[in-house]
Amino acid sequence: MTTPVIPDTDIRVFSPAKINLALHVTGKRDDGYHTLDSLVAFASIGDEIVITAADEFSFEIEGPFSASLDTTDQNNLVRVAAQSISQRFDLDLSIKITLTKNLPVSSGMGGGSGNAAATIYGLEKYYNLNIPDDVRTDILCTLGADVPVCYHGITDGGLARMEGIGEILTPITSKQPLACLFVNPNQSCGTADVFKAMTAEQYSGTLPQTQDRFDLVNFIQNTHNSLHIAACHLIPDIQTSLDNIAVIPHCEVARMTGSGATCFGVFSEIKHAQNAANIIQAAHPSWWVKPCFLNS
Repeated sequence: MTTPVIPDTDIRVFSPAKINLALHVTGKRDDGYHTLDSLVAFASIGDEIVITAADEFSFEIEGPFSASLDTTDQNNLVRVAAQSISQRFDLDLSIKITLTKNLPVSSGMGGGSGNAAATIYGLEKYYNLNIPDDVRTDILCTLGADVPVCYHGITDGGLARMEGIGEILTPITSKQPLACLFVNPNQSCGTADVFKAMTAEQYSGTLPQTQDRFDLVNFIQNTHNSLHIAACHLIPDIQTSLDNIAVIPHCEVARMTGSGATCFGVFSEIKHAQNAANIIQAAHPSWWVKPCFLNS
């Protein structure tokens, strides 16, 4: 059993919401996995992981969306991530992990993947691990397709191009902030169900890199999300959300992120995103509506 270096204070890791500014499904491999080409950004809102010393391992969930998650679920990605580090480095997990769940569950914002990435990053810091890049990438990839890019969002932020099944990442140096609005009609959208409903005709091409804000917004306007049609077929309120966002003045882009059901709007200024939030929340009081920044 490895003797770890235990810090004197808790380790806190912010797990930002992941947003697919564009998501093109480019094909399907023989093993059933779909290949992607996606431009990913990270938000100023998200979940949080806290790691604290304890006599034995425990896992707690709090926050506005905690009720929909079960702390005893052995398949929860926070638990799986912790166990993967414990087994790989022969560590005794005498810790308590607390997840503050601020993002809707199964919302297309990479919540579970981000929580797993935050757990890996937090345990690296907690146990003072020096994990080689290739070993870390292998661990992250085994946890899920979005986990490597979510780890990038935690450690580096900014834009990233995600290819393959999520394992090929190209950081994009531009960190031009974008005023954004998130809208979720309070419905969960299963990723597997959306991919199953998607047809081959929705496969698309590839994405270039982009730099400044003008070029970025112009680029996003000429891309799409390959999962949009399938997700809207399963949850019609996704299209309703997009329609609500798109008609508000100063909205530059309205799109679904990931496999849904969260949609986002890019606005020219944060005050316009905040105004849009007020309008949509008044019309749909039960929806989850949040203005924020991307790449800030």
